[in-house]
Amino acid sequence: MFAPKAGVNLGIIYMDANRVPEAFACFETAAGSPDRNVAALGHCYVGVVLADTDTAAAERHLRRAMKQGDRQVKELASDVLRRLGR
Repeated sequence: MFAPKAGVNLGIIYMDANRVPEAFACFETAAGSPDRNVAALGHCYVGVVLADTDTAAAERHLRRAMKQGDRQVKELASDVLRRLGR
């Protein structure tokens, strides 16, 4: 139950340490959460990680985050989509 939620926080720590593969794995775990907002955060951060390498996949994850997340998640996902020019 707590693993997906912890995945978001651990993923951010890995991103700060420039350990992108580990961060990506943590965010994917979070994206599978039964908690809609945790899953939305996971999708949002997966989109952030993919933004430089796979914009189509990044957009899919960001749009999913916007559909199921709270206002803050929607704003974050929307900002990243804007930067992608989508």
